[in-house]
Amino acid sequence: MALLSLQNIYKAFGPQIVVEGVNLQIEDGEKIGLIGANGTGKSTILRIIAGSVEPDDGIVQARKGIAISHVQQDPDFSAHGTLFEYIRTAFDDLHTLQREMQSLEADLHTVPDGDEHNRLAHRLAELHDQFESRGGYAYASRIEEVLQGLRFPESVFHRATTKLSGGERTRAAIAQAILSEPDLLLLDEPTNHMDLDATRWLESFLQKYRKAVLVVSHDRYFLDKVAGRIAEVDHTRVQVFKGNYTDYQTQKDEQQKTQRRQFEQQQAVIAKEEDFIRRNLAGQRTKEAQGRRKRLERVERIERPQESKTFSIDFQPAVRGANEVLRLRDLSKSFGDHTLFSGLHLDIGRGERLGVIGPSGAGKTTLARLILGEEKPDAGQVILGHGVSIGYHAQHRIDLDPEDTIIDELFKARPKAEMTSLRGYIGRFLFTGDDIFKRIGALSGGEQTRVALAKLILGGANFLVLDEPTNHLDIPSRAALEQAVKDYEGTVLVVSHDRYLLRNIATHILLISGGQARRFPGNYAAYESAIAAEEAIARIKPKSASKPQTTGPVREHITTASMKKMSLDEVERKIMLLESEVEILSAQLDDPYIYEHPEKAKVLQKSYRQVRSELDKLNALWEKMVEQGQC
Repeated sequence: MALLSLQNIYKAFGPQIVVEGVNLQIEDGEKIGLIGANGTGKSTILRIIAGSVEPDDGIVQARKGIAISHVQQDPDFSAHGTLFEYIRTAFDDLHTLQREMQSLEADLHTVPDGDEHNRLAHRLAELHDQFESRGGYAYASRIEEVLQGLRFPESVFHRATTKLSGGERTRAAIAQAILSEPDLLLLDEPTNHMDLDATRWLESFLQKYRKAVLVVSHDRYFLDKVAGRIAEVDHTRVQVFKGNYTDYQTQKDEQQKTQRRQFEQQQAVIAKEEDFIRRNLAGQRTKEAQGRRKRLERVERIERPQESKTFSIDFQPAVRGANEVLRLRDLSKSFGDHTLFSGLHLDIGRGERLGVIGPSGAGKTTLARLILGEEKPDAGQVILGHGVSIGYHAQHRIDLDPEDTIIDELFKARPKAEMTSLRGYIGRFLFTGDDIFKRIGALSGGEQTRVALAKLILGGANFLVLDEPTNHLDIPSRAALEQAVKDYEGTVLVVSHDRYLLRNIATHILLISGGQARRFPGNYAAYESAIAAEEAIARIKPKSASKPQTTGPVREHITTASMKKMSLDEVERKIMLLESEVEILSAQLDDPYIYEHPEKAKVLQKSYRQVRSELDKLNALWEKMVEQGQC
């Protein structure tokens, strides 16, 4: 029997059908990603499974005794006490055991030796075994591990829950839920309030988690890492695909191509039959025409593939702008004793798309505000190129007045535009009819983001600074934004934790962390490869404590004499080390910025040739040793 199954579920709110005919089966230990456009009923499905919403029709069949934990997007957080005390509630069963053990220990001190004493001692030993087997002696360290993984500093552990921010409360609810180890964990947009480090930690945790997980998410990278199946909610129904999000995309595209081809073929046949019936219904071939009409009426029609609604974006700068868009020289910024970054040196050329990443509070948004001139640096310069005009998308949409209507905001960007042209324009962002008179404050987060992007585009800037532009956007809208940024002819700096976006659009990655900034050539995937290579090198050989590291780890060059003394294991280890070095050096040499500094370029090129030569020699030696049977 499945862990839980939904059978022909139907739910409506008033005249609005949310889901109908929904069938979904969840097995022990599997991870399912639940996706779909905003407003399609994903959260409703989770609430039906959790039992907080009753379906109007259909059956929810769950295995007897199943434990379900449901973490909503904005959980109803009424817990008291400190953060640590709240998380401890995940181990209430252990606390019950602990209290029983303490009671028995007290009884043993008052009961004299004899049968009753032996019975109590035996029971106490049983409870100790249960307590230990269920991790009773390690639960405090488990709580600390999870809180640190979700990026709660120790200073917050004993903070009152009433003092936690909204994002902290959501992460606390996730921590409590995963530590309680339910049979089925329901997560609704869990990464919304997480930085990249916390998201990666949660990914790793869920990959190893032995129980079942159903997660609603627009984070495609997260779904690629975690999901073994994808359930898509589309036009009130659910369809399940095998594999992760990338597998789903492939299957979905092929399915739509097949359905479109079959639809077009059937429509051609139907048109031909209808033409025959029309021409012959009153003629000599009346009976044949009537027979064809009856057969045609019985034909099961193939539906036209339904395209998801997405807003259409076309960023195009009004003026081309200079080749040198932005130069940062020795830029430093601190708040009190906290240094965000110091000595930051960065050049951005026309057409580059720089993705900015880093933990929460590292200074990513502050960097954007320094570029805009909304913050003043403690030291250094921000130099914009000639003719550069900036368009800014704020993370919290501070550029929108909640009292304004949508059309008011558009007129701010284009005061001389005609109402009819703005109506047509905003329609591309899925606002139709009287929608334009809705107040900004009454719109959802995704709708406000669409208005902000519409307003930004009207400005015609040639340098876009986008701070978390995919927040509150569903997957189809994120894909539309991605394509628009890729097609944009200007320059882009985008602060984002959306790794899928950064993988698809970034030409460089800037990591801000620990008061420093590092630039990596390539997209997010190239950045991950470079970091993985550095970590591999660090594991193989510790960094030298006496020499500063510039382009790679300090190591001894391999000589012919030293090669003769190596075992096969040593050769393989050295090859792995050198391959990692080659990957890092290649990435650095691919960065056009390095060639603006000829001396640095010469050093890198020399290092690359040396490492490549040594790697070739070791590969030849390895082949020779294998041939000689030195395995």
